[in-house]
Amino acid sequence: MEGNENSLLYKHPSYIHQQEFRIIVHENLNYITENRIIDDIEMECIVGYENKTYLLKNNLVKIAKIVKLSDCENLDGNIFINSDLKSK
Repeated sequence: MEGNENSLLYKHPSYIHQQEFRIIVHENLNYITENRIIDDIEMECIVGYENKTYLLKNNLVKIAKIVKLSDCENLDGNIFINSDLKSK
């Protein structure tokens, strides 16, 4: 799902019973690169992104946006959270 920002707001229907928090942080991560030989040419290739850990200092409930399943879009059996929903 890399490169698709909507994938952050997608929940597969088989997980519909789970209650969860999703924290979306917009921050560019550093590339992980390796030198590889492609067509007899040595190249620096991007093979992933560095992981980053965040520490929450506040109660997550105070900053969370609650989205009811009934407010989500159901497209061909897939559930998408409408990111324009107002906090409740």
